Amino acid sequence: MLNNLLGNCAQRKGVFTKAMEYYEVAKIIAEETNDAKGFATVYNNIGIIHTQKGDYAQAIEEYLLALDYEKELNNKVGMAEAYNNIGVVHYYMGDMENTLQYLKKSAEITAEMGDEQVLKKAYMNIGAIHQYNKEYEEAEEFYQKGLELSKKLNDLSDITIAHHNLAGVYQEQEKYEEAEKYYQLAFDFNEKFENIRGMALEYLNLASLYKDQKRYQQTIQFYNKAIDLSKKEGYREILSVAHSGKARIFYTAMGHANSNYTNDTLFIKHIQNATNWCLGLSTSLVDNPFSENLIRIHPNPSQGLLKLTNLASNAQLSLYSTQGKLLERITIQNGTRELDLRALKKGLYLLVVDLDQKRFTKKLILR
Repeated sequence: MLNNLLGNCAQRKGVFTKAMEYYEVAKIIAEETNDAKGFATVYNNIGIIHTQKGDYAQAIEEYLLALDYEKELNNKVGMAEAYNNIGVVHYYMGDMENTLQYLKKSAEITAEMGDEQVLKKAYMNIGAIHQYNKEYEEAEEFYQKGLELSKKLNDLSDITIAHHNLAGVYQEQEKYEEAEKYYQLAFDFNEKFENIRGMALEYLNLASLYKDQKRYQQTIQFYNKAIDLSKKEGYREILSVAHSGKARIFYTAMGHANSNYTNDTLFIKHIQNATNWCLGLSTSLVDNPFSENLIRIHPNPSQGLLKLTNLASNAQLSLYSTQGKLLERITIQNGTRELDLRALKKGLYLLVVDLDQKRFTKKLILR
C-alpha cells in the first residue's frame, strides 16, 4: 500500500522512473503476501504510466493483468475501471472498434452496480465514439441515455453537455431544426448559470449551424454575439474563431465571380471589411478619409500598371489579397513608386499603409 502511494506521488510529479521503482517494490510485496488487490492496483498504476508515456501496447498489457486480478476478486469497480482504461488506450491508438468494445463493457458493469454518476459519463463517451464513426443513430441513443441520467441526477453541467452533443449529431446529419433546438437548450442552461464562456461557444455553434444552411444574415448576427461576449471577458480564442468566421462568410456570401470583385460595390465593401478583421484593421466600410492625403493611386481601377504618389518617406506599405495573404512589401523612394501587378489575377486587393503607429487601407482593383 505504502509503495503504491509513494509511486502515485512520484507519478503525479512526472517522475516516472522513481514511480516505477516504488511500483516494482509493491509487486514484490504483493507476491510475497499473495495480495491480489495489491497486484491489481500496481498493474493499473503501471498501465497509467505507460499510457502517459505513449507506450500504448505495454499499457494495455498492464491493464489486462490488472483486469485479471479484479476478476479474481470479483471487484466490479476495479473491473469497470480496467475496461475503461483499456478502451481509452485503444482510442489514443485510433482503434475505435476496440474502444467501443471496452467502453461498453465498462458501462455494463457500471450499470449493474447502479453507479449512475459514472454511468452517465460512460454513455456520453460511447456516444462520442459513435459520432466520430458517423454512426449517428447509436450516437444519439447513448447521448440521450446520458441526458436522461443527467436529468435524473440534476447534474446541470452534464445536461448542458448532452444538449450540445445531440445538437452536433443533428447538425452533421443536416437535421437543422433539431440541431438548433438543442444548441439553444445548451445556451439556455449556460445563461441560467451565468457561464459566459459557454454562452459564447454556443453562439459560435449556432453561427456554424446557420452557415451550413447558407443563412448568412443569422450567421453574422451570432458571430457578432460571440464577439460581444468574448470582448467583455477576454476570450481570445473565441474572438479569433468568430472574426475568422465572419471573414469567410463575407468572402463567400455573394460568390466569387470576377464581376463581384470589380462591379459590386456592396460585395467589395464586405470583402474589405472581412480582410480588415483578418489583419486587425479598422472595420470601416470605406477608405479612411485621411488616406487620400497619405497616398494617391493612378489609375485605380487599372490593368495592373499603376503609380503611387504623395507618399510620406517613413510610410510602410503592404499589399494583401482579400483572404488576408501578404503578397508584397512595397518600398518607397522620393515619395513615389510604380507598380506592375499584371501577374496578379483580376479582382480586389488591399494596400495597407502604416504611418506613425496608425494604419490605413486603400482598395486596389485590377481589371
